[in-house]
Amino acid sequence: MDIKLKIFLLIICVIFCFYIYQKIRKEQLQLRHSLIWLVTLFLLMLLTIFDELLVPLKVFLGFETTSNMIFLIGFFIITLIIFSLTLKISLLQMNVITLTQEVAIMKKEISKRGRN
Repeated sequence: MDIKLKIFLLIICVIFCFYIYQKIRKEQLQLRHSLIWLVTLFLLMLLTIFDELLVPLKVFLGFETTSNMIFLIGFFIITLIIFSLTLKISLLQMNVITLTQEVAIMKKEISKRGRN
């Protein structure tokens, strides 16, 4: 992989790590949700630095350059992260619906008791 591309990828990863750190520090992002991003960035940095370790896999899979394979790996990891977050959003949405229904039932019971 070209040294300019390596430097560019590492700079982007460091900037994104700093951004995540700032969001955690300002309490806009929980640490448990940021860990998967930090681990992903760490792995991407390792793969970028030690890209020669991926040469046998690159040849086996038929990629022309290691950078293409690293971008594809990053794409798949990000896709998995997005899918897991979609599952969490769906679960939270179901919880909100349940809580809204329970609050409505409680309000109705309170209003009935207030009339009696």
